[in-house]
Formats: sequence, C-alpha cells, structure tokens
Amino acid sequence: MNLTRNVILGVVFAMLLCVVPKANAVDSYWDKLELRARAGAYFPTEKVVKDLSDVWGAIGLDIAGPGLFGKNSETVLSFDLYNRNWGRGHNTVFPIILGENFTVTQSSISDFRLYVGVGVGMVVGDVGGPSNSKFAARAVVGLDLTDKIFLEGSYLVTDRFNAFQGTTTTRGNGLTAMLGYKF
Repeated sequence: MNLTRNVILGVVFAMLLCVVPKANAVDSYWDKLELRARAGAYFPTEKVVKDLSDVWGAIGLDIAGPGLFGKNSETVLSFDLYNRNWGRGHNTVFPIILGENFTVTQSSISDFRLYVGVGVGMVVGDVGGPSNSKFAARAVVGLDLTDKIFLEGSYLVTDRFNAFQGTTTTRGNGLTAMLGYKF
C-alpha cells in the first residue's frame, strides 16, 4: 500500500512540474508531446543492491515535449522500473525524473542525433522492504538511430533508503543501457 501511494504521489508531482512551465500555451504544448518506450538493463553500483544481482531488468516510459531552453532542447518526464525478479516480491527501483535533454549534434544526411541530458526527481526504492521515496538525479546520453528508434544510457544517483526491513541502507545508484521506440 505504501509503495502504491508513493508512486501515485510521485506521478502527480512530476506531471505538475512538467505542465506548469507551459501553462500559457496549453493547446499547442499538448500537440507536441511524444511518447517513448524503453527496455534494457540496469547495472547497480551500490554493493547491497549489486549483491542481489549484477544485472537487473529495466523498462521505461517517457513523455517528451518542447524544451525550456529553445529548439535544441526537450523536456522529458521519465518513469522507469528496474527489477531483479519480475512479479515476485521486493527488489525494485522506480525513478521518476523530470529532465532536460540537449541536442549535441544532428546529422544533416540521416536521422542520427546525439543528445545529453540531466534531470532530478524521486526514486521509490524497495530492496527487501519497506519502500522509501527519496531524491534522485540522473545524467543521460542518447543517440537517435532513426526517427523512431534510439539508444540511451544513463547514470542514476539516489539518496539513501532503507533496505532489508530497515536493517541497512543503500542507494539506487547505477547505470542503464536501453533501446527505445518513439510513438
């Protein structure tokens, strides 16, 4: 129950942050949103989390819109789920990040686009229970391979959260490598 409540509160908070900067241009803003799905792997760097497994599954959903810093930027609201044992209890890291991606280079003869980004938000960590909501930040490097398919790598940094029924603390820090599709 606590995990569900924290996730819902986090989603509402992140969506408000995403919408407020563009409130004066609501109609045109909503028309420019893009939905993206990602899947890949999460490689935890914290010992407590890494001891459970060196590689976790990772899925993500992004909502991207016009950037706050001009035509070479985009604002992205990301929901990710990193899980060690899908559907079987604890061991999840669920970051919700609001970030800004910046185009580094755009090919004039193909759809290749290299971008970097940074973002902040929250993470719901549940490694052996109970779940905790803490601050999180992420750095991103991505490459659009076509107008629909992209590769993305990121590094997540989180605040400490309780693990294993409060007997220890850990962070959700780690690398991700994902392949994505733009709808």
